[in-house]
Amino acid sequence: MFLKLTKYMTVIYLLWGFFFSQIKVDCITVNTNPVKAVIDDHIQRLFDALLNSLRKAISTEVNTIDAFLKEAMETLSKRPQSVEEIGEANGKHSEFLKKKKEVKNKQNSIEITASFL
Repeated sequence: MFLKLTKYMTVIYLLWGFFFSQIKVDCITVNTNPVKAVIDDHIQRLFDALLNSLRKAISTEVNTIDAFLKEAMETLSKRPQSVEEIGEANGKHSEFLKKKKEVKNKQNSIEITASFL
C-alpha cells in the first residue's frame, strides 16, 4: 500500500511541475506559484505522515516480536522439576513452535517495510 501511495505521489508531483506559473485569463494574468507552494507543502506533509505511520507500525511489530522472544526465553530456560512441569514445558514448546511461523512472517514483513525507509 505504501509503495502504491508513493508512486502516486511521485506522479502527481511530476505532473504538478509541468503546470505554468502564470495563467492568462483574458487580459488578467494570474500567478499560480502560491497555490503550487501550498500543494507542495501538503504533499510533503502527507509523505511525512506516511513515513511516521510506517515507522510506528514497524516499531509495534518489533515490540511484539521482542515480547514473544522474552517470553519464550524465560519459559524455556526454566528446568522442569516434576512430571507436571515437564508436561507444561512440552505444551509451551509446542505453542512456541506454532507462533514461530507467525513471528518469522512478521520479521520478513518488517524487513520489507523497512526497505522503504
